[in-house]
Amino acid sequence: MKAYRTTLVLSALLLAALLAMWGLERSGTLTERERLARADLILPGLLGAAESAVSRVEVDRGGEILAFERRPDSSGLWNMVVPKVAAADSGRITALVRNLLALKRSPDSGLLDPARADFGLEHPAATVKLWSSNSDAPAAELEFGKVARDARYVRARGAGGVDVVDPKLFLGLDDPMYSWRERNVMAVPTFQVASATVSNTGGETIVLERGDRGRWDLVKPVATLANPAKVESLLAALAALRVEDGEKGFAADDVKDFAPYGLAPPARTVELKTTRGAGETLALEIGKPLPGNPDRVYVRQRGQDDVVLVAAKPLAELPDDSLAIRSKQIAEFDPKLASEFQVELGGEAFAVAKEKDAWRVQKPTPAKADAPTVNQFLTAFAKLEASELFRPGFIKDPRVDQPPGRIVIRQQGREQPLLDLKIGRHDAARRAVYSQLEGDSMVLVIPDQFLAVLPKNEFAYRDLSIMTLNVAEIRQLEIHRGDRVDVLAPRSEGDPNGWLMKKPLAGPADVASVTRALAALAPLRAADFITEKAVDPKSVGLDHPQLEVLWESDARHRLRIGAKVPRATTYYAMLDQGPLIFTLDPESIKPFDGEFHDHKVMSFPADRAARVVLHFAGRTLGLRKRPQPKTPNEWVDEPGQDASGMDLSRVSSIVAALGKLETLRFMQYEGPIPLATGLARPRLRVDVILGAGEPMKHLRIGDSFGDSVLATTSEGDSGPVFILPGAAWNDLIRSGQKLPPLPANVFAPPR
Repeated sequence: MKAYRTTLVLSALLLAALLAMWGLERSGTLTERERLARADLILPGLLGAAESAVSRVEVDRGGEILAFERRPDSSGLWNMVVPKVAAADSGRITALVRNLLALKRSPDSGLLDPARADFGLEHPAATVKLWSSNSDAPAAELEFGKVARDARYVRARGAGGVDVVDPKLFLGLDDPMYSWRERNVMAVPTFQVASATVSNTGGETIVLERGDRGRWDLVKPVATLANPAKVESLLAALAALRVEDGEKGFAADDVKDFAPYGLAPPARTVELKTTRGAGETLALEIGKPLPGNPDRVYVRQRGQDDVVLVAAKPLAELPDDSLAIRSKQIAEFDPKLASEFQVELGGEAFAVAKEKDAWRVQKPTPAKADAPTVNQFLTAFAKLEASELFRPGFIKDPRVDQPPGRIVIRQQGREQPLLDLKIGRHDAARRAVYSQLEGDSMVLVIPDQFLAVLPKNEFAYRDLSIMTLNVAEIRQLEIHRGDRVDVLAPRSEGDPNGWLMKKPLAGPADVASVTRALAALAPLRAADFITEKAVDPKSVGLDHPQLEVLWESDARHRLRIGAKVPRATTYYAMLDQGPLIFTLDPESIKPFDGEFHDHKVMSFPADRAARVVLHFAGRTLGLRKRPQPKTPNEWVDEPGQDASGMDLSRVSSIVAALGKLETLRFMQYEGPIPLATGLARPRLRVDVILGAGEPMKHLRIGDSFGDSVLATTSEGDSGPVFILPGAAWNDLIRSGQKLPPLPANVFAPPR
């Protein structure tokens, strides 16, 4: 219980102490910490004061008084009010105030006795007074005396002695009056500029705004993109404008008639709206050059009655018209944000709009839209650039007054279109299209690549899906290529993804080739629609198609592929009996030209091979496997054989390749082997002898076939002929030939 009472007593004493301190603070009584802080300050009356609390500064320099007052807005800037009303150098005033607020007594010198020496304070060189916003009397006053080496003597009002301060803190105190005036004409950092307006008397008014993601837009005289580099260069030039030539640069004060300076009216006006405060606006009026000196120009800030001189060179960044500041990029938007677009071309109107998350064609015929085609269209215009821009009249007959086409792209909830472009004359020789933005007078020269996404017929932007096929339901697949017919069917048992070839040769099918063909069929997409009207099949090569694909599922279906589209890479096609005729690109057709028979032509375990015999023209080489243990060269030549010229270290890789040999394509599956293949007198025959009781494996290499070679596994005059990659086999044949092969014409004269 005693401990509990002790805790209560201590808590009560602490609370009483806190209340006492609060009472002393409220009564104005200084704490010990505050007394120590005041003792260090030369101007103790400013203890705890913020720089922003100082509202007026006076500098009395022996009868010449300079007075400055903080502007009433939230900018924190200063105006000179005595001896004249003008913008002050706010940086200089702010630095002076901060130095005075933080001015501390020297611990080495302490407070000096004024009677001991002449410190120049009998008649001070300058006296600085500071006022706070809530006081009629100065909050602090400091007199400045002599400068001696690294010291300047000062005396605060009411102080009993003299203090020593660093003279570098107050170097500008004795500068002439004009040095205290603002020399920066448009003192605003470029990143704080939200918009810029350049008005040219008798010409265009150009309005620029910083849009989304900091991008600069040209708002007037036409809504389009501005050239960001040129805008930033313009703002940097304006931010660097300063009054030139010292005192002479302040050409005139208290001006009543601005006409002599070319400012009534001004030749140009620049207005910058900033992000400071409540959107502070700076406006600069630009007059005529200084007579006899074209490098200097008269300007004044709007609302002020003084005229100053600035350098003419930075003002050259001001655009004479919108052409000088606009970007060649005429559109920039996110295609994902577009909600609709309209295309007028050749008297036909097309309209496509997003309904929920899907695109639909609204004109000319309502239908589901093709999302990839719509995205391709929007992407083509999302960052559209002109190669050149010309003023009206420069291009002969651009046909933008009554254009044959127009493109409008909109975003939901936005009043102005993302793009409103008139499509004029197509200059095929220049490979460009003359165009014009709605409300603009400039003629744009746009490379004609974008024409590829414009409507070619009434089917434009419609869903290009021809059918959706469930491949699991296919019972049979037929591919007709000229006289050749491949008939394929899924296995009835075993591998669920397995396929069999039924014609022209019964046997296993190549699953990868069949899968590629089915993948092309399953979501069959047209490259373009041609017509739904009946046409003569002969005119598009569909009377005798070069390729037919037939399959059985719920019914028997047929895809016919006809002639190549003129001046294009696509082919005419028709599904079942039409009447829709569409086109397919080569990539959609290529899978049907594959090799559907199993590509494997030879198979055996490589480690079962005991001997290999290579029969070259004029040379036979027998090789056997070296007895255990293995060495780097697993194969060696047999006794009495000459293996010179052969790299025996490659034999193991040759045997391994033969053990899982696959072809690129069969030339024939069976039948007499044509003499033209060169297989009757092969350049190389390979015999692989396996273990006891196992059949020998044979491979013959014939003539070259492009970059490949013709080959067979048959020992007779009939059998399969297939293609193998030629590089490795040709190298092997060259290394194994004892003598170079005879030329085709042995009697030809030497070269």
